[in-house]
Amino acid sequence: MSGENNYSSLVKKKQVLEEEKEVSSTSNKIATTVGVVAAGVAFAAWGISKIMGSEEENNTKMMKKPGADGYMQRNKFEQNPKTYFRDLRGNK
Repeated sequence: MSGENNYSSLVKKKQVLEEEKEVSSTSNKIATTVGVVAAGVAFAAWGISKIMGSEEENNTKMMKKPGADGYMQRNKFEQNPKTYFRDLRGNK
């Protein structure tokens, strides 16, 4: 009789472990889904902020610096290109 009790006990333990494994698997799936959704919402919010941005940022056009590495604001160059090239060459 004790053999049957041991067997019943082992079967019950196995069932409990299988149920815990299913719950754990479901929890992992839920956590992954929540993480992916949160990342998607964050990415969408970032994209909207870039599109909307401030009006000043959207109106500032950039250009490659003539004769130098990097970029600069186009309006500063267009205001006085002669001064830009004078300062670039160091003839002040």
